[in-house]
Parts: sequence; structure tokens; C-alpha cells
Amino acid sequence: MPIQHQPVLWWGTAVLSTLRQFGPLPHRGHECEVLSCGNEAAESEHAWKNCTKNSGHNKFIPASEFCADHLPEWVRYPWMLDYVKLVFDLTVRLRVTFTSWERPKGYSFHNYRGSDSLQVGSGFVQDVSLVQEPCLCRACKNSLTPAQEWFCMYIETACHVVFDRKEAKATKVDLFYDDESSLTNGRMKTIFALDTVVQSKDKDLSVLLCATHDKSIGRKMLDNKKSWIGYFI
Repeated sequence: MPIQHQPVLWWGTAVLSTLRQFGPLPHRGHECEVLSCGNEAAESEHAWKNCTKNSGHNKFIPASEFCADHLPEWVRYPWMLDYVKLVFDLTVRLRVTFTSWERPKGYSFHNYRGSDSLQVGSGFVQDVSLVQEPCLCRACKNSLTPAQEWFCMYIETACHVVFDRKEAKATKVDLFYDDESSLTNGRMKTIFALDTVVQSKDKDLSVLLCATHDKSIGRKMLDNKKSWIGYFI
């Protein structure tokens, strides 16, 4: 029997209340691309080269190359560079491996319903907390000795990227993915989404619940989130 995680209920209710009163939370535009079932790297490179929205991506700056010189002169301060790099570390890549049958006709990617075509999008870590109870991650769910301490993460994305809980359960969340080198140098870490705690098609907003008992990942993300909050208090 699945464990009911109380913070999920509280946080989901709080976000829904905010949506009803004030509209969507301040969130970023999340891009999404659809890849076929072939080689992911090759497909992504092809999509990059043939993108019609940003042909050539000439003005795009890879996160790994971003430095103070890329900032406007009037905000070229060390703390601003730290802030931007913090945004990089709180931004995640989402790999959605299933398209829900529940996507309505005429909605984004409805023609892929029921397929396992890979959709790649982005998200942002909205909250991280340390939980001291049996872990909800996939490995622990099927274990007789689940970890008793884990980290709960809430990832905000667009509803057209992850539509519902069926898609959430088929979503991999890549942390610290800056470029292709992140795949080979060990920087990128992957966790799995478990469910949606907020889903609003009208607001184009979804919030995913993720879990990990990897302390190196959890503590780094918790520190990042505390640093992020520190800029606003």
C-alpha cells in the first residue's frame, strides 16, 4: 500500500489556492521537442540544427561557457553571476517517455497519444525538503528495506510538457545537465518523477513530485534552493 506523503498534500493545496486567487505562479516558458524512438543524441542534434524557431542558435550561450562578460555591464557583479549559475543548477531536463491518452484532441502532441516517442522539455526546481520516513522512490517502493531518509523535490514545468500523472510516472528528471559533456563526466544525475501534485491545462502548469535518497544529490539541491531563497529575503 503506497505511503501517503503529507507534505505533498499541503504543497499541492497551497499551489492550487494560489492559482485560483492570483493565476499561475511566476513560471518560465518551458520548451519541448519530440524525438523518435531512434538514437536520442543523434535525434537531438538533428532537431538543434534544423530548428526553425532559433535557426542556428547563434546567440545561444552554453551554460558551461557562461561568464561575467555575458552579463550587461550595469549588472556585471560577482553575485549576479552566482545567481545566474544558480538558476542553471535549478533548471532540469525532462525526458517524457509516454504520451497520455488523456491529452484532448487539438491539444499539444495529441497526435502522439499512446506512443512511447520521447519528448524532451525543461523544468525548474520549486522546492526541496528532507523527509524522515520510508522513501517513495521506485527502488524503495519495491524494497523490503526502504531508505528511511530521503529528499522530496517539486519540479515545475508546463502542462504541455507533462500532461498528467501517467506521463509523470514515465518522466526522467536530469539534474545538472549543461551540455553533452555532462553525460560523460558524471555531472548529470537522473531521478524519476512519481506523480503530479498540480495540473492545470488552462494555466499550462504542472508540478511534479520527485524523490531520491541519494544524499549527495539531495543535499546539493537543498543547498541550492536555500541559496535561491536567500536572494529574495
